[in-house]
Amino acid sequence: ADKEEAEVRKAREASDVAEEVEHAGADLLLLTPLRLLGFLAPPPRESAAEAAARFTAEFEELHGETHPRFFRGSCSEALSRARREAKFCLVYLHSAAHPAAASTCDELIANALFAAFVDENFVFWVADDATADGRAVRQALRPRELPTLVVLAQAEGAGRGRGAQALAQVAGVRLRDVDGTVAALSETLQTWAPLLEEAREELTARAVDRAIIQEQASEYERALAEDQAREEAEVAAAAAAEEAERAA
Repeated sequence: ADKEEAEVRKAREASDVAEEVEHAGADLLLLTPLRLLGFLAPPPRESAAEAAARFTAEFEELHGETHPRFFRGSCSEALSRARREAKFCLVYLHSAAHPAAASTCDELIANALFAAFVDENFVFWVADDATADGRAVRQALRPRELPTLVVLAQAEGAGRGRGAQALAQVAGVRLRDVDGTVAALSETLQTWAPLLEEAREELTARAVDRAIIQEQASEYERALAEDQAREEAEVAAAAAAEEAERAA
């Protein structure tokens, strides 16, 4: 009898274990398709500012802290900033996988002369191939080779930086010559100086318009305050006269 009870107990335990395994397998079968089918949320997409901050940190770790100011935002935002500052946008098309990428960063981008020249004359934006924005800009510009510097201006009538005009580019082995690159960019600035002059005139006109509007608003506020003060004085004088009549 004891032997039969032991066999029954073993059978029940084996059944319980089999049932647990079956439930566990069912859970795995439920979870695995969810992951494969993408029901679990993907990691949040990196913003343009975050991508620029990451690129800056990686660049400084590998090549040092000397470099132009990397614009932290999208290409369209860089174009808009350049327009507001009456400058062109200089785009650096970068692919970490390219054999010349490291040497270009070391010899050109991290060069003090180049960095100072760019900061004075351009808004500098990096089209990093590791980002969706960078890949889209590279595809739109269709450079003949990498790495490449492209001078962009906001296209006439584009509005909000939605369009751009490529004015010039310096690419490939030419980037190894810092003085030559700076000279080529300087020539571009001279060639397209009328565009910058037009932008400066537009900025000046807008500043004058803002100053006129602000002055008109100030005059209106002063006139309103004077009218209010006059009305209050008249009310106070009338109240004082009425009080005087009562006292008499």
